[in-house]
Amino acid sequence: MNLAKPRQHQNIKRALTLLMLTLAVVGNECLLTACHAGTEPVSTTNSPPDPEYRGKPLSYWVENLYRYGFGGRQTNEEAEAVLLQAGSNAVPLLISWIKDYNKNWNSSHLSRALNGFELLGATAKPAIPDLINLVGQCRDYPERALVFIGKDAVPLLADKLVDTLSDTNNPYYDSGIRIAVKTSSGYFIRDRILAVLNQLGTNAEAALPALIQTVITNRQQIYYLRSAHYMGGGFAQNPYNVLAHVGQNHPEVVVPILLDEFSNSTLPQVDTQRCGRDIATQKRGQIIAAMSVFGTNQAKVFMPALINALSDNTTNDYSRIQMGETLTDIGGIQPSVLIPVFLAALTNTANAEGIRCGLAGSLVKIARNQPDIVVPALMTVYTNSGIEGRTSIAGMLVKFGDKSRSMVPLLIQDSHSKDLPINRPGWKIALAVAAKKIAPENTNALSALIDDLEKSDGGTQQQRFRAFGGLGTNGMDAVPVMLKFLTNDTTQVRCDDIEALNAIGVNSDDYIRNLSQTVGDTNVFVSQYSQSALCSLAANSQLAFEATLKYAVSAHVDRDGVQTQAIYQLAEISGKNPKFLVKCLDNPDPTIRLGDLIVFFNVHKCVRESFDKLFNMSATEPDAAIRTLADVVFHQQLALQ
Repeated sequence: MNLAKPRQHQNIKRALTLLMLTLAVVGNECLLTACHAGTEPVSTTNSPPDPEYRGKPLSYWVENLYRYGFGGRQTNEEAEAVLLQAGSNAVPLLISWIKDYNKNWNSSHLSRALNGFELLGATAKPAIPDLINLVGQCRDYPERALVFIGKDAVPLLADKLVDTLSDTNNPYYDSGIRIAVKTSSGYFIRDRILAVLNQLGTNAEAALPALIQTVITNRQQIYYLRSAHYMGGGFAQNPYNVLAHVGQNHPEVVVPILLDEFSNSTLPQVDTQRCGRDIATQKRGQIIAAMSVFGTNQAKVFMPALINALSDNTTNDYSRIQMGETLTDIGGIQPSVLIPVFLAALTNTANAEGIRCGLAGSLVKIARNQPDIVVPALMTVYTNSGIEGRTSIAGMLVKFGDKSRSMVPLLIQDSHSKDLPINRPGWKIALAVAAKKIAPENTNALSALIDDLEKSDGGTQQQRFRAFGGLGTNGMDAVPVMLKFLTNDTTQVRCDDIEALNAIGVNSDDYIRNLSQTVGDTNVFVSQYSQSALCSLAANSQLAFEATLKYAVSAHVDRDGVQTQAIYQLAEISGKNPKFLVKCLDNPDPTIRLGDLIVFFNVHKCVRESFDKLFNMSATEPDAAIRTLADVVFHQQLALQ
């Protein structure tokens, strides 16, 4: 095969002809002419024009167009009116601010320039040539500005897209830290243009001929197919996906091209056969993902091709996972057709374990209401997989609850397996948690996570705490050992432990006593987590209410907001039900009485049942400070009657 010369297939030629006729009918030829008119490059100097409006320079109005604060972005209506009045005359200033980033890295100018383009929209179309020249520079702000300008930018973007296709040089270089992409490379600029067209969607239909040329050329250019996971970096855009998004209203054009590209996604000539397989897999995956853009509208066309590919062994690679996902998206309304296909693929030992697990996920999506079919299939995949595949299937079994109960002993057994790698703590968690979710009453389900918790490293402990918390009350089995970690030396471990215990719903006296100690922790985060936990318990626990008064209100120095938050939360609780607040006025501990009065002062609600107690405290309390505060609160309560 001669890879230097793109193949010209008859159906693609017909598609291009039909496309051009369609564009002519809807008037896009006029659009092409209009877009080029009046879009000469803006001439910017070192001192861009900054004309005055209402006595102030235009730059002042752009800088003050929006204010940010509570409630989100707020528009300065006067600045908005000025900028709309300036119209295209504001373009030189906005362009200069974007260019300025290359010299001074002034990101504030970048965002303000973008605000201007957002407001002006198509009025800013004289900026199109300059912005296109800046594509790939100044972060992604030129591209974002082009999106705001809209479809007027499409003709010149299409021209630039075609220009990038001639660059076949290696776009990668060694930065000294990692392999990176040259931002001046045609590949990189193409990727950024595709991002703009993708966001414009059907408003970018004028670029369809250029996009078709791009995907035809793309099959020859192996570097572009090496996306983000390849060589430490790469390209974010799927050109087939962009073609589908832009051409959604022209399936008669786009669909034949996708089918042709899919059927001819052969291995490119590259340095190694393995590299060729990886690139071919990625390309097929890109094409298949693009098919899902059309949803169920083109299911009759795409499904036969995908089912045939999934059923033979000529494309036995990881693009099969994408085939399953796309078939689910476009053919999910036809489960009777897809279920046999997926079941056959799951039992096909020619499919790698990862492929079978991926296709199992697709089966679950389309046959969720048919557990008698799905669960046995999942069990088969589980038993025929290694430990990594089993962790994936375990989560799927959970979705069928009691129907998966027979798998619980095996899940528990596998969670204790010595084959579980120490650097993959999530695998053990997935197996144990799945067993517990399927059989909540099984007190042994979490044993693999509990037994060696104290010996595990900090990172593993944190992951397990989060898993326990995610189980809610089903995580109670882990509570005894979790309570021991409230005095752990590692700050984040203590914080995650408290958060998980709260999520589980622990409210024991033992837990409250532990929190009473940690609320005074020298670490601000531990102290804040403890205060929040105590206050959440204080709504229903006299002990927690008293502990919060003593350790978070009276005894706490408010260097970190803990005391303020405790007062606010207890006042809110007491405003709804003051029973604990009133009762604590009689507490023999003076620090609790003092804290109680501080909270009382912030309730701002009449609590008549407290009058006698407050009056007596103001007269007989032995502590002068408490006596004085009681008198203040008493008179405040009288005023609130």
